Amino acid sequence: MGRNEHHEGAKVFEDLVKEKEWAISRMIELLLLPIEHKDTRRVRRRIIKYNRELFTFLVNLLVEPINNWAEQQLRQRDSQKKTLRLQTPSLTPLYP
Repeated sequence: MGRNEHHEGAKVFEDLVKEKEWAISRMIELLLLPIEHKDTRRVRRRIIKYNRELFTFLVNLLVEPINNWAEQQLRQRDSQKKTLRLQTPSLTPLYP
């Protein structure tokens, strides 16, 4: 179910709540599995720590389901840095 389905009226709030409940129950099942890899354990701890925030986008339409805005801001900043680097004259001497 995409975010647009709700905005287009194909999904109602109750559907979103059901989706959230399903996602949480499935996440709990996965968190209970034994984990050996340390990075995976680290991710599990973060999921447990931030569990209330993970599915906020399913019940609050003001919250985007993706962090595309933040990614675009980073991309724009990196692009500006690159442009400045290309425009800045080199400080290396012409003669050794």
